[in-house]
Amino acid sequence: MVKEGKNNKTKIITVVVTIAILFVLLAYSMVAVYFKDRFLFGTKVNGMKVSCKTVKQVEDMISSQLLDYSIKINERNDNSEVIFGSDIGLENTFDDTLSNYVKKQNTIGWIVSLFKKKDVELEKLIVYDKMKYEDVVSGLMCLSDESRIVQPVDAHISDYSDGQYTVVPQEQGSLVNKDRLKETLDSAILSLSEEVDIDAAGCYEAPQITSEDENLKNICDILNKYVSADIRYTFGDKIEEVNGDMISEWVSYEDGNVTLNDTAIANYIQSLASKYNTIFTNRKFKTSYGQTVTVEGGDYGWWMDQITESQKLKDSIIAGEQVTREPEYKQTAESHGDKDYGSTYVEINITAQHLYFYVDGKLIIESDFVSGTETNGHATPSGTYSITYKERDATLNGENYSTPVSYWMPFNMDIGLHDAGWRSKFGGFIYQKSGSHGCINLPPDVAKTIFQYIEKGDPVIVYRLPGTENKEALAQENAKSVIALIKAIGEVTLESENDIKTARSKYDALSDTAKKYVTNIDTLVNAEEQLKALKETPAQ
Repeated sequence: MVKEGKNNKTKIITVVVTIAILFVLLAYSMVAVYFKDRFLFGTKVNGMKVSCKTVKQVEDMISSQLLDYSIKINERNDNSEVIFGSDIGLENTFDDTLSNYVKKQNTIGWIVSLFKKKDVELEKLIVYDKMKYEDVVSGLMCLSDESRIVQPVDAHISDYSDGQYTVVPQEQGSLVNKDRLKETLDSAILSLSEEVDIDAAGCYEAPQITSEDENLKNICDILNKYVSADIRYTFGDKIEEVNGDMISEWVSYEDGNVTLNDTAIANYIQSLASKYNTIFTNRKFKTSYGQTVTVEGGDYGWWMDQITESQKLKDSIIAGEQVTREPEYKQTAESHGDKDYGSTYVEINITAQHLYFYVDGKLIIESDFVSGTETNGHATPSGTYSITYKERDATLNGENYSTPVSYWMPFNMDIGLHDAGWRSKFGGFIYQKSGSHGCINLPPDVAKTIFQYIEKGDPVIVYRLPGTENKEALAQENAKSVIALIKAIGEVTLESENDIKTARSKYDALSDTAKKYVTNIDTLVNAEEQLKALKETPAQ
């Protein structure tokens, strides 16, 4: 009995399930039949929702909409325009297109349409007059009114201001791309849309570069790094500064590359060299005699290495350095300012044939010397120089001579200070006829002392100062000329009167010191007495 009851229950369940399945199949089939002349769920035709509608209903819907159709065009800056269907000759052109599409639908698979939307583009439903459409579109304000047409502007780097550069955001403008506009309107009209946003549809020309452009931001960062540089050049107590304001005039960028104007940098360094170089310049120099002279010529002084410094400045700017330093030099001097020779130097007075050697402002030694011979082209040139080097036990070689010296201190090519032990006298006027080949000949002990203190680069100042000649030597020189005049008198005759008077006049003009060196004054006195006697003797 139990077993029979279970079988009956199973049979009942089977019958119920079968009936349910048959019912579902019947309902499904009925829906499939329903869609034989209707559009499936989720169907859009040319943008129009046509789900569950018949072909006739869709055609009526389209025809109804065409009667007073217009489309609103929403533009930028809250502007809008309207196109009326009548303006472009909008009309339907129904044929079998819709019917054929419905017939081809997979109605058996209608359930899929519940989950999968389908947009269908069909031709020959609506048409418009292409010439009228072209005229209407071309006449739209967004294309024809210049007050509404603003070119887009790319994001770009600002001018230098307040110590920096910034990225200026792009400007969208309001320049419409006519082809994209026509394409957008065509699609909207054929789907009988009531309005269209041509901005959202991408009808406006867009800037090519935006503020998010990595290359643009990188350029801005590089520019700001450059103008953050601050290079302060020191010239003693004076400072010349290269800062962002100046650098901004030298920097430029193009095609994503930042460049510095090499010519502008070189010109700036050249301006510093012109201002602070002292090599080859004339100097005012207060002598040990208390008088100030202008020392012309010589190669002593500050000499900036313009090529090296130009590159170094460029490198500092690129690195964004903040630094205080001196520029690169080919040659330096002791100090900046008018007295660039400092307080350690050799002072050589050619006129006096006397020198002074100061170290840190203290006189170490002074001495007579013999300079280059004035009468044969070997005169020692004036100017400000520096000790090139110093050498112990050197041999000086030249045309027709080779001379060993114990202390050699060159300062002007092959001209220098050195000992001259072969000389018994120094100073006076020896240099005029029996001087050196240009060097400064010194007593050995003087040369030794200078050698002990002097260093490479120390200044040597050579000048001439009339009126500072050695008084004793000058007296002797002047006496020599009078002695010669007296000797030239010879045998006294009446014709000797002018010679005797000239000798007397020159003698009387001598200083008392010089007169002491006129060794033949008695000859002049005797000549005067003889001339007097001749003039008193009666003519025969």
